[in-house]
Amino acid sequence: MSKSVTLLTIAATAFVAALLVSFLPNSLLFILIKILLMVAVGGSIFFYVKEDTTAGAVDPPPAASPQSTRPRRAHRGEGMAENTPIKTEHTVEAYFDLFLETIFPLIKRTLVADTVVLLMVNYFRKAFYIRYRVTEYPELMLDPPFFDLPRGLTALILKERKALLENALPDSEDLLPYYREGSNPARSFLGVPIFFDDYVAGILCVDSRVEGSFSDEDLQILGEFARIVGIQLASSNKQYENEAENTANRQLTEFTG
Repeated sequence: MSKSVTLLTIAATAFVAALLVSFLPNSLLFILIKILLMVAVGGSIFFYVKEDTTAGAVDPPPAASPQSTRPRRAHRGEGMAENTPIKTEHTVEAYFDLFLETIFPLIKRTLVADTVVLLMVNYFRKAFYIRYRVTEYPELMLDPPFFDLPRGLTALILKERKALLENALPDSEDLLPYYREGSNPARSFLGVPIFFDDYVAGILCVDSRVEGSFSDEDLQILGEFARIVGIQLASSNKQYENEAENTANRQLTEFTG
C-alpha cells in the first residue's frame, strides 16, 4: 500500500472514530476517553511517519570499480521529478494540511467553538501567521494573515508560555488580532502554546460568541489537542529533513554513477 493511501486510511479511520466520540458528554470518564483517542491518533501518525522515513533512507553510493566509465552528466531537469519527492503533489506540507483538515473539525465540535485557529510564530518577521483555521466567520478573519507579535491575548500566551482561558471578553477590537479590526465576535477564548524544541512554535486558539462557553476541562482537552499538533509538527519537520537529505543523496548517486 502506498504512503498516501496508508496515511489517508489512518486519517479517515481516526476522523470517523473521533466524530462519534465528540458527541459524548463532557463527564470525567468521557473526557479521558477523548484524550486517549487523541493520543492514539497522534501516536499512530508519529510512528507511521517515523517508520516511513527510516525505511526511505538511501544507502551511500557504491565505490567505483576499475572498469567504471566516466559518468554521464545529467541534463538540467533530467530525473528531477522522481528524485525530488518534496516537490511532488503529496508533499510533507500537504500531509500536514491533511492532518489539520482532519483534526480541526473535531476540535471545533468537541469544544463547541465558533472558530479554531492555528497561529504559527515567525520570529524573523516578529509576527504571527494564521496557518490554518476553521470558523463560522470567514469574512471576519484577518487578510493578509499576518499580525505583529505584541498584540492581543496571543502575545500574553507567547510571553508567559502558558495556556489562557477567558470567559468574559470585553468589547475590544485588538484582543484577538486574527480577526479584522473592529470585527471581533468572540466573548469566550481558549489558547494553548505549541512547543517545538523548547520554544513556542505556535498557538492553538478557539473562541465562541457565547460568554462563559469554556471550562478548565475544556482547556485541558485543548492542551491535549495542542500536544498532538506539536507531535505532528515535529514529525513533519523530521520527515522534510530526511526527504531533503535523501534527495541530495539520490542526485549524488546518479551524478557519480
